[in-house]
Amino acid sequence: LQLDTWADQGYWLLLPLLLLAACAGRRGWLLCLPLLLMLPQPGYAMSFTDLWLRPDQQGQRLLEQKKPLQAVEHFEDAQWQGVALYQAGDYAAAAQRFAESNTASAHYNRGNALAKGGQLEAAIDAYEQALELQPDLQVAAQNKALIEKVLEQKNAEATPPADNKPETDSEPEPAPAISTRNSSASGDSAQQQ
Repeated sequence: LQLDTWADQGYWLLLPLLLLAACAGRRGWLLCLPLLLMLPQPGYAMSFTDLWLRPDQQGQRLLEQKKPLQAVEHFEDAQWQGVALYQAGDYAAAAQRFAESNTASAHYNRGNALAKGGQLEAAIDAYEQALELQPDLQVAAQNKALIEKVLEQKNAEATPPADNKPETDSEPEPAPAISTRNSSASGDSAQQQ
């Protein structure tokens, strides 16, 4: 058999009652009480879209309007921030955002950002991580192969010819631009899954 023990907490009500009793000696103080209850609430400025759209939805709209830097400020999700930074051309920051997640699409997107930023070896590592997590990710395999080919061309251009002939004044052709393939609606190489 367990009995409940009551702890009397009613004495705390005496403090506000003592304040009311202290004011009872003054005339007209009860007329001020309703005015105190009707104090204005603090106002918060917010836009009309804040009522209907979450921050990620607002960021998506800004991306559709080709305003990626503004979209970064609205997105709460790191992957979407990475997509917006990628579209803004800030590839290093985009790669950092994509690195916050350990998904195949995040590693793929990080590889794209690193490749666009000129960090080709790191991009290959990112594509390899994406392929470890999702071996059937064809776009990662294609981009990895393309970057490996570009690196081979750069290495071939950097090594001197074996027959020790002096080079002519013709300049070597630049390496082909890295093309990344993606099926995203924006037509850019960063994808969101």
